[in-house]
Amino acid sequence: MNVDNDSNCLAKKYRSESELRDDFQRFGFVSIKNRIPVERLQKIQNELATTFRDFADDRSKSIDSAIIRLDRENRPLLYELHMATAKLVSFRSLFGLLSETVLQLSGEELPVYEIHGGYLLGIPGDARLVYDFHQESNYMRGFKTFYNFHFPLLRNSTQENGTMSMLSGSHVLGPVSFEKKRISNDSVTNLVPVEIDKIKKQFQEVHCILKPGDCVVFHKDLVHKSNFNASNSCRLVGTARLTQEKHGEWVKLKSEDL
Repeated sequence: MNVDNDSNCLAKKYRSESELRDDFQRFGFVSIKNRIPVERLQKIQNELATTFRDFADDRSKSIDSAIIRLDRENRPLLYELHMATAKLVSFRSLFGLLSETVLQLSGEELPVYEIHGGYLLGIPGDARLVYDFHQESNYMRGFKTFYNFHFPLLRNSTQENGTMSMLSGSHVLGPVSFEKKRISNDSVTNLVPVEIDKIKKQFQEVHCILKPGDCVVFHKDLVHKSNFNASNSCRLVGTARLTQEKHGEWVKLKSEDL
């Protein structure tokens, strides 16, 4: 893992599958440099721009402009467009590419299944959609093993625009008890580990500094969070949860059922 003095984790080029697996087992995540071809991302960007353009105040920055405007004026429509664009074939096709990393990490030549996938809007100045510290295993239940993918779609992910941070090595805790919290009725549901302050003292927090094309893969029990976007632009980030397990809760749970 490449971490600088400011606890920023930079993406790394891996020389072998064994090095990739070793880092994943040790830290609970790997940050892979240039994992996704830029031309694949450009197609997604173009199709997002086409979808959002009619709702933008500034058509030269149609994605950011439309999302920020609709977040302010018409959240139901923003939700509909968000759900629709998460189903873009150009976006979903990336999951086949990412499944190759699952095979490398597991070492098992077994089918790879999608549990859930989509993207985060990362709206500037909006705390409703910011996830506090949590483990993905408490949201995606019943799976013995799965792999979480996180990759920027438009621009660099930085501390300023709220990039994901992780407690390095915290996956060794296994699933922990949590407290369910929401800051408002229309916010995300946080499943914050009990005694999170004690856990934070035990493991180093590192921030994922990513360029488009880079990708973080992390363990289902790694404690991590998103952060507040203090920039003026959205931080769109693709997510995918992939597994080789046949058994688990395949239907995404509603907030009240978590």
